[in-house]
Amino acid sequence: MKKIIFTAIILLITYLSFAQESKVIDILTGIEHAVINKEIGKALSYFDVTEEAFYTTHKRYLENLTKRDSLDYNLELHSLTSEKNNIKTIVLETISYWKYGRPKTEIGYKTYEFSLSKNQWTIHAVEERVYLKGKYANIEANFEPSKKSMSATAEIDFDIVEGGEKTILFWLNRGLKINKIENKSGKNISFVRKDLAVIIPWNKILKKGESLFLRIHFSGSFYNEFKELGYGLVNIGEEGVFGSWGTDWYPKLNGTLTKAKAILQYTVPSDLIVASVGRLEEKTEQNGKATYTYRVNTPMDYTFNANRFIHHSNDINGVQVNVYLLNGTLEKAKMYADKSKEMIEYLTELYGVFPCDSYGISEVPMEAVLGLGGSGGQGLNFYPTNTLRDDTFEFPLIAHEVGHIWWGGLVKTDLIAGKLLDEGMAQVNAFLSYRHFYGEEAMWDFLNNGSDMFTKSAKFYFRQFNNNNDFPIGVYDEERENDYAVISYLKPHFVMAMLMETVGYPVFIRGIKRIISEYSTGKRLDLDGIKNIMEQESNLNLEYFFTQWFYQAGAPEFKMDYNVQVLEDKRYRIDVEINQLREVFKVDAEIMFSNDLNVITKKIGIDENKEFFSFIIDFEPKSIIFDPHHKILRWSEKVNNLYLLSTGMREYFSGNKENGLEQLNQYVNYYPYDPTGRVILGELFLNEKKYGLARKHLQFVIDEYEAQRKMTFVVPLAYALMGSLYESEGNFELANEHFSKVLSMVNIEGSHAMAKKYFSNRNGNK
Repeated sequence: MKKIIFTAIILLITYLSFAQESKVIDILTGIEHAVINKEIGKALSYFDVTEEAFYTTHKRYLENLTKRDSLDYNLELHSLTSEKNNIKTIVLETISYWKYGRPKTEIGYKTYEFSLSKNQWTIHAVEERVYLKGKYANIEANFEPSKKSMSATAEIDFDIVEGGEKTILFWLNRGLKINKIENKSGKNISFVRKDLAVIIPWNKILKKGESLFLRIHFSGSFYNEFKELGYGLVNIGEEGVFGSWGTDWYPKLNGTLTKAKAILQYTVPSDLIVASVGRLEEKTEQNGKATYTYRVNTPMDYTFNANRFIHHSNDINGVQVNVYLLNGTLEKAKMYADKSKEMIEYLTELYGVFPCDSYGISEVPMEAVLGLGGSGGQGLNFYPTNTLRDDTFEFPLIAHEVGHIWWGGLVKTDLIAGKLLDEGMAQVNAFLSYRHFYGEEAMWDFLNNGSDMFTKSAKFYFRQFNNNNDFPIGVYDEERENDYAVISYLKPHFVMAMLMETVGYPVFIRGIKRIISEYSTGKRLDLDGIKNIMEQESNLNLEYFFTQWFYQAGAPEFKMDYNVQVLEDKRYRIDVEINQLREVFKVDAEIMFSNDLNVITKKIGIDENKEFFSFIIDFEPKSIIFDPHHKILRWSEKVNNLYLLSTGMREYFSGNKENGLEQLNQYVNYYPYDPTGRVILGELFLNEKKYGLARKHLQFVIDEYEAQRKMTFVVPLAYALMGSLYESEGNFELANEHFSKVLSMVNIEGSHAMAKKYFSNRNGNK
């Protein structure tokens, strides 16, 4: 009898489990079909609308999915556990679509949680699932630049940190072919390849706590996945061999726990030097080839660069700082190493950790990286040739790229808002470095204006975005991917600087250290993560701050009026009226009162469209300035017409040439000493064969440079365009002179490519 009852219970549990699994599969299938058919409302009907924040986030996620071309969407149930009215499932999500004329696949595991309410199962949580962790890698790679190919074997040890999955996922550069995958005993393992994704079906459900080993043999050439975005991070050729960790040049685990210790062996022609993450252990030579062996003791992802370098190294408490230059001298390499050492020392103290065995600056041939400005690589940065000046340490550029060691390297960011936080927080690293090395006033000037050679600033935000095209930076839109990439460099770091002002510098730094500590273990950082930590450290409610600056478009504009009265005690009363001329923002602001002998600054809080303040001071002010150091990202007379530059260019290149040129002329009238507007007009007039007008603007920029010797990012382009003008007029002597000057300058805006093309054509015509 007991046996019959036990059997009945087992059958009942099995039936209920099967019924739950069937119901979950029906829901997942319904979501699949709704998303593919772009029926967002129907897809969202399966989600719990009472979980407002989750519902809104997932709505945005699904809306962005439906904007992809030729979308195929699949949710595959791998395992299920249930308890009372709750079901927890492990689901493999596969998103396939076309982009830039080729297939793209995004694949990964997620945890879906269901709850039963009023006899209906709804989804109340979806989270990315990280179930594999890199432990150790042994990669032997042989490169043949003359054949533009490589062959390699990667032996990978990894741990299963969460169980329930049935598939192992890797990424590998789409230009590389997998020849075979083996287990530890040499037995072949089957796999499926979907562009970058390597999908390895497992013969049983993976169990937490187990370890696995795979040996992957692969070969081929690197494919530049970023060419449509105008830059490159991989290459195999006579001009150079390099690969950034973000290009998947080696088999890399899916997820956030990809970093692992490693032995990395690179075999290259013997005239090349290999720079890599890790520490160089050995170099051997045989038959015209050299093998460099690097040991990675601090778990990380792997970046390398091989070329004919000038190399200099120094040491910071056991951490090597290496500089690998293609152009320049040993003295230049030493200067960059010494300056980088100072920066690394400060940043290690700031963040409390340096998560690499070494730090390296390395040059890559500009011809192979297209329009790349620089690239952070978890311990080895890339800079195109002629980007690093011989006599000037490129402080903001290097401060930004070295920041990626922590932001994007150590701390992985939200899958959707990744660009915003990766680039935004690397820019935070830059302005904190400015504050430390040059002072707070220099920091605010950098935030507002950038530097001569580094334009990522509020000034460029107001050039690029206005009432017609601005958008909330905390809300990703698939259709504005390029705008999102641009604004990620221009706005979020200024917002973070304002957050620093709001909570105070000591609190801000404590919060930054907590973010580094808590999000360096595989958990993805998002805006809520930053907000929560800063709220806890400051004991302030920052909901308003994040809402208005991240989830609302634009910036405020203020108008100040005041009246000064002399009091009987000979002090002065100043009545101030502040009006907000655009959307109302809540801000803390400063008002500075000064005369020849005195300066005093008062702080006020503003959260209405019109507010009144009164101050009593001991001297008669000659000057009263609102927000004197521009600590608020705001519209003002100084920036209100900057948008004419971007709108003028858009008008011109969309076919409205006359209107575009008129707007650009207005820009130059407002900002006559800004070389950017003049160089752009010079280039457009050159295109229109209006050589007199082109000469007027280009010569103005050249004359200003010759008089002040102040290099900006458009000066080399001005010389190159003037060289083209003289070439068009048949004045080859002056064309030679200007293009030769270009090649002696830093390479910006494609100026070197223009000069090299000119000289190549001239030599070919002789």
